Amino acid sequence: MSEPRLFASVPRARGEESRKWLIEKGLLDLHARTLSEGPLLFFPLCELAVPGAATPREAAEGCGARDDGTVDAGGLNPTAQSFATHFGATFALRDTQVRARASQSYLNVVNVPPEVRAHLPQGFDQIGDIAVVKFDEESRPYEPEVARAILAAYKGIRAVAADEGVEGDLRVRTLRKLSGAGDLHTVHKEFGLHIEVDLERVFFTPRLAGERRRVALMVAPYEHVLDAFAGVGPISLQIAKLQPSVNLDAVDVNGAAVELLRRNAERNKLRNITAHEADFRAFAAARKPASYSRIVMNLPHRAKEFLPDALPLVARGGYLHLYQILPLDQVLPEQGALRRIGEAAGAKLTILRARPVKTYSPTDLYVVFDLRVD
Repeated sequence: MSEPRLFASVPRARGEESRKWLIEKGLLDLHARTLSEGPLLFFPLCELAVPGAATPREAAEGCGARDDGTVDAGGLNPTAQSFATHFGATFALRDTQVRARASQSYLNVVNVPPEVRAHLPQGFDQIGDIAVVKFDEESRPYEPEVARAILAAYKGIRAVAADEGVEGDLRVRTLRKLSGAGDLHTVHKEFGLHIEVDLERVFFTPRLAGERRRVALMVAPYEHVLDAFAGVGPISLQIAKLQPSVNLDAVDVNGAAVELLRRNAERNKLRNITAHEADFRAFAAARKPASYSRIVMNLPHRAKEFLPDALPLVARGGYLHLYQILPLDQVLPEQGALRRIGEAAGAKLTILRARPVKTYSPTDLYVVFDLRVD
C-alpha cells in the first residue's frame, strides 16, 4: 500500500554509504521503498527523524512539509540534521509503497459470517487505550463481536466504544461503551506529549495530529498566540513544547475541557499556557486590540461566525488559522467570503493557504485557511 513518508535525498554516488549510515543510526524505515530520480536516491526515514513522532507515518505528518513537499532540516532531530551536514542531504515528503508490518487486525479474529466481513468497520480511532468505532446499519448487529475481537487483537486497548456522532453546543462526541475495563477517561500520546482526555465530557480526535504539528512548526519564538477553541489543549500543548518562549492564551467554553487543559499543561511541564473558561465572544471583547501575533480557530462548524470578533485581536502582519467543513467546490468561493469579512472589519486578509486536511464525509472536507492579517 502507498503511504506518505519523510525522505532524505542524496546523490546516487553516495547512496551506499548513506544507506549504511542511516541503518547504523536507526533512521531508515526498512518497511518503505527507497526511490530514485535521476542522479538522486530518496531514503525513507522512520519516526526517529522527527521529535516526538511514534510511527513513520506520524513523522511524515509532523515534519512540517511545505506546499511543494520540501522539508526544513531545522525541525528534525539532531541526528537527521547531522546526516544533512555530512552527506549534503535534503528532505522532502513523498508517497511510497510500504510493506505491511507484522501486526494482527481484528478482522482476522472476528467471528462473523464471511459475507458480513466486508461490511464491518475497516478501522477505528485509538485514543489512548480506548478504541472508538463507527458502525453503520449493516454492521451494528455485530457490535459485541467486533468489540470482543478488537480487545483480543490489540494488547494496547482496554475498552471499546461505539461512536454515535457529535452533538450539543459543546460538540461532545456521544459514545456508548461496548466492552472492556474502566471508563472512557484515558491519556493519549502525541508527538511526545501526554494528553489526558475524558471522552464522555470533551471532544478529541487523533486524526488532526499532523495538522496540529504543522501549525505548531509555523510559530516563531516570542509570539503571543490565542487558541480560540482549545478543548483539552492539543494545539496549545504542541506550540508550547516546540516554542517555550511563546505566550499562549487557550480559551474554551467547556469547563471540563479547560480543567483537563490545565492538568495537561502541568503533566507536560509547560508553564507558558494560560487557560480560560469563557465564551470566545465575551473573551475577545475584553481583550486589547492587536494582542496576538497568531490565532487558531479550530471550531469547523462555527469558526467563521466568530471571525469578526477575532480579527481586531490580531496585530497587523499576524496570522490566523481558520477551519471549516466545506464541499470541495466551495473552497475557492469561500476565500472571497473570508476576504469580505476582513474588509468589513477593516482588515485585509491574504489567503496564504486553503487546503483540505482530511475527509469529513462523502461530500465534505475538513479545510484549513491560513490567513495573514494586514
